[in-house]
Amino acid sequence: ANLFDFEQEYRKAAAASKIEVELPINEAKFRYDRQNKIANIKGVDYEIRLSQASSGFQSAVPLFVTLQHLTHSINDANYTISNKEKVKLQKEIELIQNSDKLQELKELQIKAIYNKYKNSFAIHIVEEPEQNLFPSSQREIFYKLLEFANFNKKNQLIITTHSPFLLSYLTLAVKGYDLLQNFNNVSVIIKNKLPQLPIQSFISIDDVGIYELEEGYIKTLQPESALPSDDNFLNLLLAATNDDFYTLLSIQNKLKNASNSH
Repeated sequence: ANLFDFEQEYRKAAAASKIEVELPINEAKFRYDRQNKIANIKGVDYEIRLSQASSGFQSAVPLFVTLQHLTHSINDANYTISNKEKVKLQKEIELIQNSDKLQELKELQIKAIYNKYKNSFAIHIVEEPEQNLFPSSQREIFYKLLEFANFNKKNQLIITTHSPFLLSYLTLAVKGYDLLQNFNNVSVIIKNKLPQLPIQSFISIDDVGIYELEEGYIKTLQPESALPSDDNFLNLLLAATNDDFYTLLSIQNKLKNASNSH
């Protein structure tokens, strides 16, 4: 059922998309041929069908296009609910209409039901967004998911992952948020020194919970103490992430010293 619902939402999002949608991977764009119902990936010097693209594109693009559409359409009066929700809504309305209640009470109850099915925020549950993606692309997709979560204060994002990179990228987003809250004009400094860290994706530690499942037990992990550093090729990118984190610490120390000197 979940896969079927996602497919419906993806097709709806694709049909409603702009002529070209910028993707956070390889400077590529998503283009949907509405007439033939074909999804395409467009690069600088190429254009291919999504079905012929790499597994990374095939995994990430439907996720990105769908969540972007849901995020930005949540307050759109023209946004329509899923077929499954329509059936449930109709059944509830029919029960009220067939009851012996006064007409005025029926109208109030029907209005309340419509409001119940009107989405005011989103809960995005994403399983392994890193699937088939190189670490740098994992970063871009992950920060977009955080940006979508930040779009509405009530939004929630739940991610399951096997990627240590995502945990490291989350650490940077948390530390960046901490700097924004404690220092003036730090956003300009971060943008100049760390342009790969989008400020709109920063998140408070108070809004974060990280849990690890190990041998049937669940334990919590604190973002700032969870920077994996195994010696292998892929973890060279983790080292770069660590450098970014220490750059944020350096910015913090300089600003703190500057504020103390006044």
